[in-house]
Amino acid sequence: MKPLIAIFFAAVLTAVEPGAKDANEMLRRVDEYRNPLPHYSVDVDLTLLHRDETRGFTFRVYGKGDEASLLQFRAPATDKGKFYVMLKDDRSIYLPDASRPIRISPLQRLVGEASNGDVARTTYGGDYDAEIGGEEAVDGKPAILLLLKGKDADMSYSKVKLWVAAGSIEPIKAEYYAMSGRMLKKLYFREFGMLGARRIVKTIEIQDAIRPDHRTMMSYSNLISKQYPDKMFNRNYMGKW
Repeated sequence: MKPLIAIFFAAVLTAVEPGAKDANEMLRRVDEYRNPLPHYSVDVDLTLLHRDETRGFTFRVYGKGDEASLLQFRAPATDKGKFYVMLKDDRSIYLPDASRPIRISPLQRLVGEASNGDVARTTYGGDYDAEIGGEEAVDGKPAILLLLKGKDADMSYSKVKLWVAAGSIEPIKAEYYAMSGRMLKKLYFREFGMLGARRIVKTIEIQDAIRPDHRTMMSYSNLISKQYPDKMFNRNYMGKW
């Protein structure tokens, strides 16, 4: 079986266009599966699935390329009026009863195993550089391992291991690591769907690295191409537009 997989890898890497052999080009293609639009809004539903607890939450994410993203809390009703903005050098949350936005870490948990950064960011390329880490099989299917390293020291995760399908470069799974080298969580890209003529990720499962029975499902819908005004991503205008 292993020789056949090796032959398949050789055929795939020979057949794809030259640019696709570059790790960062592969990462760009992965990002197109996660979100093919430079300016957008998308609804995100999070379902917390713990051993004895199931809860649902709804958010809307507004994005401006790799520069900025805004997370609007929509449900439950007790969370309405909250906003989280994520820029290169500014990550803040706005609470209706606070006099000013509060700076917080993108690693801070939002719901279950999903952090603020997991929901607010829909791509990898703006935050990470990639290199090819090898070829292996995932669930019996040939895959390529991409090693992602944060471009900035204060990134949500210092490194990410990302497995993509050989040939299509669809994301399969990812492991997220802290600066200490400890694995924090795993992501599984569970469901894909069509947006016009494009195939995109629809559902991601986030699993705690220590407690695998602690899972959070993240589902995307209503992806819209639209350019929003810059003031939406200004921490001093959150909730005022």
